[in-house]
Amino acid sequence: MYLLTKNKRMKYLKLILPILILFAGVQFLKDYFVGNNSKLTEAQTLVDQGKTVEAVLNPEYKQMTIGGAEVDSYTIMYTYDVNGKKYEESESVNKLPEITNLENKVNITYLPSDPSVCSINPQDKLSKAKEDSDSKISLYIGLAALVIGGLTLFGRVKELKEPTA
Repeated sequence: MYLLTKNKRMKYLKLILPILILFAGVQFLKDYFVGNNSKLTEAQTLVDQGKTVEAVLNPEYKQMTIGGAEVDSYTIMYTYDVNGKKYEESESVNKLPEITNLENKVNITYLPSDPSVCSINPQDKLSKAKEDSDSKISLYIGLAALVIGGLTLFGRVKELKEPTA
């Protein structure tokens, strides 16, 4: 039976990290080429084909301050009914919706084909999706990870092939 020496085993274990970096790079590139387009398409469909319904806003919300007090983001939750089925969704918004009634009701827009896709302000959702689709950060991170992972893997395989003393 052929047993690997401790040195050889360590060389094989060193292949794991560059392979993981390569997988991460592929995932970032997939997010850039596929993920952003699907969010943009969904947001555009919501603006074009969305139906409006009244939703009950949960009075509790989570506030997140980014960069001191410069930008506030709120996570709000609401429930609504479509065709007798109840939906409960949450959404991140930059400002709290204005409530003009005592029942905490707001209008939301949902997709008739998939009522779980909804937004209090679909135009803002579309603007954010366009912004995200214009961002190249996932592309740059993915390419960098592929280059770093590929070069590291190449070096480790070359090291593996070298004869041990």
